[in-house]
Amino acid sequence: LKQTFEGTGGYAKAVTTDALATQQQGLARVASGMDAVITTAQVPGGVAPLLITREALSGMKPGSVVVDLACSSGGNVAGSKPDTVAQIEGVIVLGPTNLAAQLAPDASLLYARNVAALLELLIHDGQLHPYVNDDIIAAACIARGGHCVALLPKAPVKKQAPAGGHCVALSPKSSHASEPRDKKQGTESKSSGNSEDSERLRNS
Repeated sequence: LKQTFEGTGGYAKAVTTDALATQQQGLARVASGMDAVITTAQVPGGVAPLLITREALSGMKPGSVVVDLACSSGGNVAGSKPDTVAQIEGVIVLGPTNLAAQLAPDASLLYARNVAALLELLIHDGQLHPYVNDDIIAAACIARGGHCVALLPKAPVKKQAPAGGHCVALSPKSSHASEPRDKKQGTESKSSGNSEDSERLRNS
C-alpha cells in the first residue's frame, strides 16, 4: 500500500475506499490463521474504519475470539455491538467500551491471592512463625534477631595489579614461575662443579 493509515497521536485516519478494501483483504488472510484478534483503530471525530468484515469472520477458525475496542465509535468488526458478546460466523465477537475499568477487580483479586499465600507462610496455628528456610520468606526478610539479613547484591570485586604495576602471567604449558631462577641456579652449580675439577687437576 502506498497510502499510510496512521494519523497523528497514534490514531488512524480516513482513507480511500480502494485502500480500505485492500487492507480488509490483507487482514482477512492474516485473521484466518489467528485464534484471537484485537482491533483498536479509531478516527478522531469520525467513524472507526471497518477492518474485519463478515467474510473475514467466516474464514476464521470456529471458536476464535475477536475483541473490538473501537466498538464505541462505530467498530472495526462487522456485527460488533457496544458492551455485547455476540457469535458471528462461529466467532465470538466482543465489543467492550471501557475495558480498562473492568481490569481493576481481577487485578485486586490477583494481588489479594499473592498476599494470602505469603501470610500462609508466615502464620501457623494463629501465631507468627515464619519458615525462615523457605526461599520466599528468605527473599522477603529484611531483619531477624536484631540483625540485617537482607539478601543484598554483592559489589563486583575489581582485580588490581601488584605494586609497581608488574604482572606475571603463567601460560598453561609453563606453570613454573621459578623456571628462570632454577635455570640460573643450575648454571651456577655447573660452573662451581667445573672449578672444583680444575683445582683437583692442578693439585695433582
